[in-house]
Amino acid sequence: MKFSELIGQEHAVKLLKQSIIKERLAHAYLFSGPDGVGKKTCAQIFARALNCVEGGAEPCGRCRSCTKEYHPDIHLLQPKGSSVRIEQMRQLQNSVVYKPYEGKWKVYLLEEADKFTDAAANSLLKTLEEPPAETIFILLTAKVDQILPTIRSRCQQINFRPIGEEKILRRLEERYPQLEAKRRQLAASLAEGSLGRACRYLEDDQALARVKEVEEIFNTLGKDDLAPFTIAKAWSGRKDELGEFFQILTLLYRQSLWENIERPQLDQLYESLVSIEKTEAALSRNANVQLALEQLLLSLAREREESA
Repeated sequence: MKFSELIGQEHAVKLLKQSIIKERLAHAYLFSGPDGVGKKTCAQIFARALNCVEGGAEPCGRCRSCTKEYHPDIHLLQPKGSSVRIEQMRQLQNSVVYKPYEGKWKVYLLEEADKFTDAAANSLLKTLEEPPAETIFILLTAKVDQILPTIRSRCQQINFRPIGEEKILRRLEERYPQLEAKRRQLAASLAEGSLGRACRYLEDDQALARVKEVEEIFNTLGKDDLAPFTIAKAWSGRKDELGEFFQILTLLYRQSLWENIERPQLDQLYESLVSIEKTEAALSRNANVQLALEQLLLSLAREREESA
């Protein structure tokens, strides 16, 4: 893959290509932005370009370096379980002392860099303070504020932006021409700027089923007095899916907000969005799931009735 195939990240691509052409490379980069917008793909292309035999700003796709499925000088570090641990950083430190095996640069991609334990983060900081020669670190994160400021200050930060819905839709049309247009449009709308998320909605039937389930809940509110209680009870046992539940519900209310931008119910729709945000925040602080959902759904139902 080449930089030219990325969509919606022209600013990031321009900076990286210029750094290669002008040979002004940082020893560490911080790629920040929402999940699914191309951070990891861009990092992999950058790493390939750095080690390309032809030496251009784009990987040529033909040389022995570009055609290797697994390049010996490009390393990916991912969390083990819920975090990146000190043992992983010790292995990395043992590895960085060696020169590149066959390429120009050793490149380390540190995925979900916000999930480093304190010990691992401090170990990484020491490595960045005395960076080995011919080595580049690329930290990837969707939560840049959770990375130590001292680590951020030692990286060149490049921000990746949400991708426009029209660009996502065009890419989905290229990748999934066999699917119906309505399904592609729904996936692009739900993606919130993330091509990866849009693809998941098209490839994962369960994800699409959840969308339809939340749509049904959205349409039921205010029509059935018992619905808030039965829905809350059902979803209280699906804690792992609540993040997606809130994301889909928020999107449905945002769409309704734009559709009713000049109508009296605008205030009620805005209050509904605030209620969803407050409930999600309360659950992150370990509030009772069923009770919090009951209160939210009753509030949404009441607001729906008042705006009818």
